[in-house]
Amino acid sequence: MSGRFPEERLSNGTTSHALPPPTPDSTLSCALCHAPLQDARVLPGCLHSYCAGCLEQHAGGSTQFACPAPNCGQTVEQGVDSLPANSYYSSIANLDIVGDSVDSEFDKLSLGHGSGPTGSITSLSSNSSRFNPVGTAPMPPPLLRQSPPGLSLGPRPSLPQYEADWRPQPLPSSVTSSVDAWSKNPLNFNPLGDNWKPIGEAWGTSPRTPLSAPTSGSPSSSCPLCNNCSEGHLVTSRCRDCSEDLCDSCVVAHNRVKLTRDHTIVRYPETNKQQLNTFFGLSGPQQQQLVPQPTPATSDVLRVFNETVEKAKLENEKNISKAQTGYLECEKALAKLSKMSQQIVMVVGQVGQEVKDVTQQVVYSVQEREQVLLKRLDRIRAVKLKALEQQEKDIRHAMFILDQVVSSLETSIRSNREMDIIDVNKKAAETIRSVQVACGSLEPHEDGTIMFQPPEPGLVQTLASAGMVASSGFAPLSCAEGDGLYRGVLGREAKFCVVVKDHLGDTTVQGEGLHVGIVAPDNRPVSWESVPDTTQAGRYLVRWRPHTEGEHSMAITLKGRHIQDSPFKCVVRAGRDYGQVGVPVLEFGREGTGEGELCRPWGVACTPTGLLVVADRSNNRVQIFNRDGTFHHKFGTEGNRPGQFNRPASVFVDGLGRLIVTDKDNHRMQVFTLEGEFLLKFGEKGSGNGQFLYPWDVACNSKNQILVSDTRNHRLQLFSPNGEYLTKYGFDGQMWKHFDSPRGVCFTQDDQAIVTDFNNHRLLVIKANFCSAQFLGSEGTKDGEFTRPNGVTVDDEGNIIVADSRNDRIQVFSSSGVFLRKFGGKGAGPGDFDRPCGICMTQDGLVCVVDFGNTRIQLF
Repeated sequence: MSGRFPEERLSNGTTSHALPPPTPDSTLSCALCHAPLQDARVLPGCLHSYCAGCLEQHAGGSTQFACPAPNCGQTVEQGVDSLPANSYYSSIANLDIVGDSVDSEFDKLSLGHGSGPTGSITSLSSNSSRFNPVGTAPMPPPLLRQSPPGLSLGPRPSLPQYEADWRPQPLPSSVTSSVDAWSKNPLNFNPLGDNWKPIGEAWGTSPRTPLSAPTSGSPSSSCPLCNNCSEGHLVTSRCRDCSEDLCDSCVVAHNRVKLTRDHTIVRYPETNKQQLNTFFGLSGPQQQQLVPQPTPATSDVLRVFNETVEKAKLENEKNISKAQTGYLECEKALAKLSKMSQQIVMVVGQVGQEVKDVTQQVVYSVQEREQVLLKRLDRIRAVKLKALEQQEKDIRHAMFILDQVVSSLETSIRSNREMDIIDVNKKAAETIRSVQVACGSLEPHEDGTIMFQPPEPGLVQTLASAGMVASSGFAPLSCAEGDGLYRGVLGREAKFCVVVKDHLGDTTVQGEGLHVGIVAPDNRPVSWESVPDTTQAGRYLVRWRPHTEGEHSMAITLKGRHIQDSPFKCVVRAGRDYGQVGVPVLEFGREGTGEGELCRPWGVACTPTGLLVVADRSNNRVQIFNRDGTFHHKFGTEGNRPGQFNRPASVFVDGLGRLIVTDKDNHRMQVFTLEGEFLLKFGEKGSGNGQFLYPWDVACNSKNQILVSDTRNHRLQLFSPNGEYLTKYGFDGQMWKHFDSPRGVCFTQDDQAIVTDFNNHRLLVIKANFCSAQFLGSEGTKDGEFTRPNGVTVDDEGNIIVADSRNDRIQVFSSSGVFLRKFGGKGAGPGDFDRPCGICMTQDGLVCVVDFGNTRIQLF
């Protein structure tokens, strides 16, 4: 509904666009609907005013909403109905309408825009051919509408004079009286329809009731009164749909009733004092009753408005000073940036020269060693060759002697002297023996063996990776990880780690400037501390403890710049009251082989998005369910190939978003995406390191290392995220066993492993170094005792939750092992169990239990 005048229409029903609609004064307009204010309400604090209806639509029924102004941060904490009316705007609106409202409305409603009472009729008649189809006769003048008689007293206010060309010709005398009646009432315009009452009939009265001339009495005796109520108020508006005249109270009621709230209500224009007297024929004291008088509320609003303006002036000066100071600070920051750029260029030059110098030193040392080795080689060559030369001389000398012996023997034989032959043979034998001794075996005294012993391979690798050029931490490439970034428990320590990387994405120990800003919902800062991780360079462990419930803002910066995904939103909630646990909030599943049906299920896990993953063991598949228990998808078939299963026992979702499955009867582990795409497998049947004999449950620590309960080997095995064997815990002894068929496994927040020792009816808490353990519980049915415990999990508070299988119940212990609560019992009803096995925590803090014997999943 609107209090504005309807758009100008011609008598034939077409809309005239000759004149644009008047633009409302911004002082009197609502910034939401851009129309004159209707039932203006002022907002406390900022003093902005809007229509009550617009504010109700903006607030949406809430009792707390923000001011609609774009640059205003004021919050209103009360309903629209309780907001004070803005009498200042009402007073200004009244005064403004007095000056120009009537004339503008008269101009708008004068169809012919003439200057006299006959102008509108004659102009329309003279120009009617413009609106008639070609070949048709001109339209006759429209029938004259008569004003309500109560407003026909007194002359019509003068309108602006138009040019002579626009002035109409005189009308016949037969219509003069009617035109004169029209001229006396500016409210008798055609767009309101044919429902105006004839002259001589009072508003709201029977047509047979004459209206007397105005008297000097009260205004109510001579002004039209509302006939729709018994309060005797003056008529101010007219409903076009009901064809009724209304007072202000009836307008409000009209707007509230569902049947009439969409009707078009036109408000009769208010006038200045002289025009008001003309309309109603009032004088003297009657005039004072209709002229708006200033009220104390108006003066208070004006005073508050003036104070607000003065305050804004002071704020203006302060803001100018702040802006100028900020401008100077920005100039200083630019100077620092320029200086830092020059420093970086200078340091790069220095480091580059240092790299060249060290490299040259290394190269010089290697080259010097090369020369030493080559010289040694040459000396070896010389010695060997010299030895061979000497041997050659000795052999040649022996050959010469032997040649002489041969000559002397031949000469002695030719001489025929017996004694000479004997003497020569004797000397020849001695000479030959001496030559044989001198020459030896006649083999070369040297060989070709010359070896080079290279440096150790590690030296080459060291030289290949010698030195490192590193920079300080670079925020855009640094990251943070850990549950303490996203969720926490009131009063409990939360943890996460920050990995600082340099400008090339490599981890760096230069973590100076690391800052964590944690702000609670009440805008108070939360203390924190960080320590370097001794096991990995560039990794910093951060610990903090929330003291308020709600969403905490966590900004992690490095030298004033946010790291990846910062700021983080961490939701802190109060600890779970397990005293109220016992009735399930959801249960789903039944026995079968179809989608969503189960057969001997065991393990369960929850994804970061809240999906529930179930190891459907005897169906040889993995099924994924929505948080409400409806089927989502499945994967896997029976077999021993990648992606196939043989009685998968358990599942777990690691920090990398991968789904890890214990393929129990295939004696191996398989890793998938959450959609079921195969990634890798590891393990085989056996008792060696990395081998399995019926692996059962699986869990991952904060480093995404994979822990597997190797059931028939009575041990735990720990693997890297890629399936590489790291270590184990547990062994068989002659007198006792550390484990007898370990089943369920999980990790605490500080990476201690918790294991259910199935046949020993107890829990084991193993230190993070896998060197020692503590025991909890014994066989029995009392609180804190177990009978074949199966699955185990830890909630956000560190409480240990155990599926006490053969006791058909769930037991809850504190992080220190103190019994807190138990729930469940033998049966098939809601909250009952038949050998509960796998167990996990959902993202919203519920306990999810696989009810093995009842073939269903229950959430508590």
